[in-house]
Amino acid sequence: MKKSLLLIAFAIIVKFSSAQITFEHSYDSASLFNEVGSLYMINLEASGEKYVRISNSSDDSRKTITIYNMDHSVWKSIDCRPMWISAFSSIPNINYTNFSTVSIMYISEHLFNTDDSLEFMITFGTSTIAYTGVFNEAGTPLFITTSGSPIVNGNIPHAMVPIYNTSQGTKMIISFFDGTAKVYSLGGSLTTIVHMLPQDNNGDFRLSPNPSSVATKVDFNLPEGEQNGVIKVSDLNGRDIREYRVDNTFHDLVISNTDLPSGTYIFSMFCNNHIASKKQVIVH
Repeated sequence: MKKSLLLIAFAIIVKFSSAQITFEHSYDSASLFNEVGSLYMINLEASGEKYVRISNSSDDSRKTITIYNMDHSVWKSIDCRPMWISAFSSIPNINYTNFSTVSIMYISEHLFNTDDSLEFMITFGTSTIAYTGVFNEAGTPLFITTSGSPIVNGNIPHAMVPIYNTSQGTKMIISFFDGTAKVYSLGGSLTTIVHMLPQDNNGDFRLSPNPSSVATKVDFNLPEGEQNGVIKVSDLNGRDIREYRVDNTFHDLVISNTDLPSGTYIFSMFCNNHIASKKQVIVH
């Protein structure tokens, strides 16, 4: 019995050794499961590669950006609630007690201006309400609109992906049901490149009507040389809700929306290393 156990243990050790996947760090309140937060990586124009954790408070009353160095030490932390309330306090019907549906986008240093301070976009939009602000890390608004949000083809390519090539090796981020997200170092490097389908190429991927209430018609053309693809419907937290396999037999798909709650969803088409994605608003 002892010999068998030793053999099993040796086999497990060999398996992990050959895979060269090493646990590196765990972040609390960073898992996409249960909507407690998210973890991804960015490459800032002046400060270089960083981990970004977007976390919601337990009652969803605030959203915090925490940025970490590559050794996982805290670099900066920003509470988004005060700047959000200050910028949009004059707008009626804004819910300041639930930030779970507010998106943080485009964390950068030289995107919205040319100094080295952090800047980012905070946005929320439905079929009837839309408001967007760009702020620097001190909370100073750089841009405010109370009637618009970035509804642009699912904001692809996403900053949030599970595997990154970095200057310190290849990193993999996995979300867990306990609310943590863990970082692993990989022995190899990511060589697969995701190509976006042209968004203006004769309607490769088109949704209508938008907004919709009963059903959404998806018009699509698979990339040249591709015979099969997958169309997915997901929510803004990245959770897949539906999946449909398609081929070149037909070039449209009608998806019923009657059992989906009102809100904004991401409709995406995947074909090998090609992706097309758009936002769809559903109202009832």
